[in-house]
Amino acid sequence: MKNIVSFACLVGASTVAGLQALSSPSELTWTGEVTPGAGPVTFAGDAKSIYRQILEANPSFKSDLRRSTSSVDARDLLKRENPSPVSSNYNCGYGVLVDVTPIDAGIKDLYNIGSGTCNAPAGAPGAGGCTRLTCTDDASIWLCNDNDFAVEIPCTLIADNAVQLLIECQTTTYAGGNTWDSTVRGQIFASDGTWNVIINENTC
Repeated sequence: MKNIVSFACLVGASTVAGLQALSSPSELTWTGEVTPGAGPVTFAGDAKSIYRQILEANPSFKSDLRRSTSSVDARDLLKRENPSPVSSNYNCGYGVLVDVTPIDAGIKDLYNIGSGTCNAPAGAPGAGGCTRLTCTDDASIWLCNDNDFAVEIPCTLIADNAVQLLIECQTTTYAGGNTWDSTVRGQIFASDGTWNVIINENTC
């Protein structure tokens, strides 16, 4: 019983930390290989601008990435890019509802840079360090870290967890005529509980 209570307190503290940290985000840095065999490089910005920088450095990035992964066994690729499974520990009541369209675009941007890692600064339970990964039309995707050291998480894994939030937390309401409004918000914790992905409102 003590372990259950302690875990619940940890999750609650992390949620509060996310609310506090989102007001002063860290800048996203991406580290990955842009040209096969050339070694890793680092770019800064948001996911969309990083993808533009990648294409400026190597206009053939997408085709090079497909060729570099096509010869890799699918099981090995899955293990390499997704060191932990998509989480089922989510909270659809966290944050402010935002339109789904810019979140969907942000997820696509994260998949576009998915050959590398996305970072978040050191934090602690109750004082997580957060990085804003995408922001369009005041709708944003965040990576928050409760470890006492900085983390680099595969961007594809972050995108996978954001997709899970869309699946579990999206709400669609009738807006009149032939239109419907789809909104989403939420927070989803990694399987080990040390980092989380947030969809929330934020001024871009």
